[in-house]
Amino acid sequence: MKRIARILGLLLAVFMLLMIFPAASASAAQSMDPRTLAMINKPGTVLVLTTWTADMRLHEFSLDESLFDDIAEVVSDMVVSGEIANDDYTLYYVILQMVAQYMHAYAFHTGNVEDIVVSLSAIGSGFIVTPDGYLVTNAHVVQEDEDYLYRYFAISNLYEQADTAIGEMLADMRRSGFEPDQELLDSLYNAYFDLLTQSFELNNLRSNFRCILGNVSPGSDISVKGINMDLRKIGEPYPG
Repeated sequence: MKRIARILGLLLAVFMLLMIFPAASASAAQSMDPRTLAMINKPGTVLVLTTWTADMRLHEFSLDESLFDDIAEVVSDMVVSGEIANDDYTLYYVILQMVAQYMHAYAFHTGNVEDIVVSLSAIGSGFIVTPDGYLVTNAHVVQEDEDYLYRYFAISNLYEQADTAIGEMLADMRRSGFEPDQELLDSLYNAYFDLLTQSFELNNLRSNFRCILGNVSPGSDISVKGINMDLRKIGEPYPG
């Protein structure tokens, strides 16, 4: 009987501890400051993915055929005067130089447009600091200068457009047996890019924030998921 009483006493003591400590822990958690909670919650490191998107409209342009008629007239005069040699390579080179030089003066918009969505992403580490899901990350992870974003969208996407167009032009040159040097290619590329910069619009800049969570518990399958987040408060980005 004494043994049973001792066992019952121990079980009662354990039961009472189980009832007391959760209440004490909950009380402590409510009074913890974010620094203390972050120290305890070290496994709560996550990735913060920010994606900026904007709507880009490209206005199609073409070159007036009179450009090539005018160039042909000028090049003919140069040959007659002996200013340039009358061989295929020289003629091809000079004509393309003039196309690059005067392209902007003969370009016109066709009225056709192409709408695309452009985006830029940034990623950084974040730290969960409250049990209900607030987390902290560096300010530059979630905020970027709006002017920079517009410049990035314009330059990166217009470069791609220019690369495609000049690449097709280069393929046509090579099929004709003409291999341009880098200086001529750069002239054509820059002229085309300048036209593109005058033929687009960017609107509706927006941001999306996602918390990337991973489950890497021992013995479990590794899984990753993303949860959308709201930006509640922001300080000054670097060097702030």
